[in-house]
Amino acid sequence: MNKLMIAQIAYNKQHDDGSLKRVKEQYLIPGDTYSTAEEFVFTELVKGIKGEVILDSLKREPVEDVIVFDEDIQEGWYKCKVTMQDAESEKIKKISMIYYVNASSVASATKVLEDALRESISDFEVKGVALSPIVDVHVN
Repeated sequence: MNKLMIAQIAYNKQHDDGSLKRVKEQYLIPGDTYSTAEEFVFTELVKGIKGEVILDSLKREPVEDVIVFDEDIQEGWYKCKVTMQDAESEKIKKISMIYYVNASSVASATKVLEDALRESISDFEVKGVALSPIVDVHVN
């Protein structure tokens, strides 16, 4: 499981017409601790943003993996919940995992996820796929 966090930042974003509007955006970023995640936000994430940037929140996100289908797709990141049976346990026990997939639609994200998981996991079930509020993903 990757050690990732969701960072929500607030700043004034300049639109095409030149107007400024206060926005809050969420990013999936690397972070073993809150200190390292905060450092990442203020050294890497806010490059190119002019003006005041406020780190509204940091939240741990238990992500199994991030699947980049096509780096040119900018439509969104989909949060996918998957369950599988624990093969190491003597009892039948289901394990839930979260994946993030960039795709152009729910159907596309589901297909990309299923194709990626078929290569590594034998029995799995996709429990849900939904568009997340994540603007961008930064992983090491």
